[in-house]
Amino acid sequence: MYDQETKSLWHNLTGEPVVGPLAYSDIKLAVLPVVITTWEDWLRKHPDTVVLDINTGFERDYTPGKPYGNYFASPDTMFPVSPRDGRLLPKTYVFALQLKGQAKAYPLEILGKKKWSTIRWRESI
Repeated sequence: MYDQETKSLWHNLTGEPVVGPLAYSDIKLAVLPVVITTWEDWLRKHPDTVVLDINTGFERDYTPGKPYGNYFASPDTMFPVSPRDGRLLPKTYVFALQLKGQAKAYPLEILGKKKWSTIRWRESI
C-alpha cells in the first residue's frame, strides 16, 4: 500500500512502513478484517452499500482489468522491494496471515493441491 500523504510504502500484512520517511519507525497500522464474498451475498448483508462508478470523470480507464493490466502483465514491481525473498516470485499470489505474532504466507497454488494439515505447520514458507 502506498500512502501519498507520507510518501511511504506499507507492508500489506504487517501494517509497517517499509519504504519512505516512516520506514523502520514504531508506527504500525491497525489490522482490519478482509471479507471474500460475492457481490450478491455482500449486498444482501449490507443493502446500503455505495460503490464507485467506473466513470470517475478522470481520463484513466477504470474498466475491469485496465487500471493495472500492464502492471500485472510485467514481472516488475511498482515500488522497490527490500529485502527480497527468493523463495517466491515477486508477484506470487499468497494466502497471508499472522500466527502468534509472526507473518506467514502460503502460495495459493499449494492450497488447492494439499490438505491444510500438511501445510499448516510448514515453516519453510
